[in-house]
Amino acid sequence: MKISPYKFVAVSYQLYVGEGAERDLIEETVPDQPMTYISGTGLMLDAFEKNLSGLSVGDLFDFKIPAEEAYGKYDDGKVIDLPKELFEIDGVFDDEKVYEDAVIPMMDSDGDRLTGTVVSVVDDVVVMDFNHPLAGEELHFSGKVEVVRDAAEEEIQFALNPQGGGCNNCNGGSCGDGCSY
Repeated sequence: MKISPYKFVAVSYQLYVGEGAERDLIEETVPDQPMTYISGTGLMLDAFEKNLSGLSVGDLFDFKIPAEEAYGKYDDGKVIDLPKELFEIDGVFDDEKVYEDAVIPMMDSDGDRLTGTVVSVVDDVVVMDFNHPLAGEELHFSGKVEVVRDAAEEEIQFALNPQGGGCNNCNGGSCGDGCSY
């Protein structure tokens, strides 16, 4: 069976960024704990799925995805200063959750969820980076297809309409009214 839309797929792989001696392993899955997904549901990068399309169990893969086809170029415009007041709970700055390198789920004025990384906390602002952590990076995947099978209808529906979600800082809630960030 070959990887095609609506197949359950499991792959073991190594993910690298950088080139030559500067290459860093940033993620690795192993055969007994592979990464799984339902192909064609839009949950994976398009370029990732295109590179695996047509492969079968046991096939090896080794490909690169340019930044533009992965998480885009790094955009300095996505690094912004936010008032510290946005990160207060009952009038007190939340320094237990807001510190350099902390990843914080947030919501913009249109209600769209986004994730930012704290660059720094200075004076009356929190400098946040809303670029994806891999923005600007070429991704290099090397691995093996472990499983390809027809996906069960329940698996497809879950992939198309994931349940749950919520905001970590709102105890699984919607990060709507009453949530500071």
